[in-house]
Amino acid sequence: MEAVVSFPSFILFLLLSSATVAFSQNYSDHLHFYFLERVAGSPNATGVVSVNLHPESPAGGFGNIEAFTFHTASWFELIPQLAVYAFSVRGFLIVVSFPSFILFLLLSSATVSFAQNYSVHLHFYFLERVVGSPNATSVVSVNLHPESPVGGFGNIGVIDNILLEGPEPSSPAIGRAQGLVVYSDLTGLSAMTALNLVFTAGDYNGSSLAMFGRYEPGRVSDRSIIGGSGQFRLARGYALSQQVSATATTVTAVFDVYITYP
Repeated sequence: MEAVVSFPSFILFLLLSSATVAFSQNYSDHLHFYFLERVAGSPNATGVVSVNLHPESPAGGFGNIEAFTFHTASWFELIPQLAVYAFSVRGFLIVVSFPSFILFLLLSSATVSFAQNYSVHLHFYFLERVVGSPNATSVVSVNLHPESPVGGFGNIGVIDNILLEGPEPSSPAIGRAQGLVVYSDLTGLSAMTALNLVFTAGDYNGSSLAMFGRYEPGRVSDRSIIGGSGQFRLARGYALSQQVSATATTVTAVFDVYITYP
């Protein structure tokens, strides 16, 4: 269907179409691949039972915990197949007079304000008092390799580290980082973390963020924010962190967290 519009209406349509696409467009990907696990006890195993409450039964007994990492083998062809499904937005043309143009702009602004998400950048520091130090904030719950460093494959740690405003240990505390660290990388170069960033002071006191992802010592770790509570309910985003200093008893990292929430 064709419609004849005046020049101001044409400009309005372009502006509104751009705004609609900016607020409504999403991308979808389809990933297709295979994974190979060499089970616990086999040569070059990629899985290990870290906690086995039922030695007489299979590894999957109730309460057992397994750490694993997956590799591809030469006889598996791993081909990520990406299929992008574009979500299209249908537009339409309107012929309006100048007063209607003003009214339409006001209504459009009101509609956008109801659908708006909030974006926040949080910058803070993370202090860990390492295992064995006075008032330690981390502990190795499962240690399968007493003769090697804490990060041996299959080891599990629990942390309740301190979130600070600044890099000094004397800086005001704003919260805690509480959760699990699972050493699931055979190379020992990374660990899986599942942490709650719990804020106990400041503007976000009583709120928390759920952070999940790969911790890589010595590098910038890029992890996902997969949810939250309080003011951050339904939050999504990512967290970048990197170690900035270390002593015999402490490790300090800087965090930059970028989130959106309704």
